[in-house]
Amino acid sequence: MEDNKDILLNQLFAEAAKTEIADNGFTRKVMRQLPSRAELYNHIWTCACIIVAVILLTYFKAWNYLFDLAVNAICVTHNIDWLYLMPVVILLPTLTMIISSVFAYRELKA
Repeated sequence: MEDNKDILLNQLFAEAAKTEIADNGFTRKVMRQLPSRAELYNHIWTCACIIVAVILLTYFKAWNYLFDLAVNAICVTHNIDWLYLMPVVILLPTLTMIISSVFAYRELKA
């Protein structure tokens, strides 16, 4: 049941929503300018980061490290006995469901 304050607030906001403030197109002008500048700065920043990354990767010859990392990862995963990891693969989703169910139950109860 709504109390008196809620009813008064609803009436106030209903009246305020009906009123229109004249801004002579100011809001439209601001909203038109904001995304274009933000997008421009975003593109400039992205290009600068890509250029720096390419220069650093070339200078440090990072492709050798990345290739070695990939080869080592393949060798390590080849030697794992995946049968021992099956309980973990089954247990993690089950624990996630149980924990999220507890939180959902607590939210519904509150």
